[in-house]
Amino acid sequence: MDNCKLHWSITVRQALSDPQVLVQYLPAYSPQLNPVEEFFSTLKTITKGEKDR
Repeated sequence: MDNCKLHWSITVRQALSDPQVLVQYLPAYSPQLNPVEEFFSTLKTITKGEKDR
């Protein structure tokens, strides 16, 4: 779960108050830890270079 406002609504908080529900929060956004972000960054650089030609 992240810090999206929707996740803090009364309905969601009530559902998460159930003792059988385990809530795990996601760490702050870190593109260095997400390999697909590096791929898309490289792809964007390549396609931008081709568009400029």
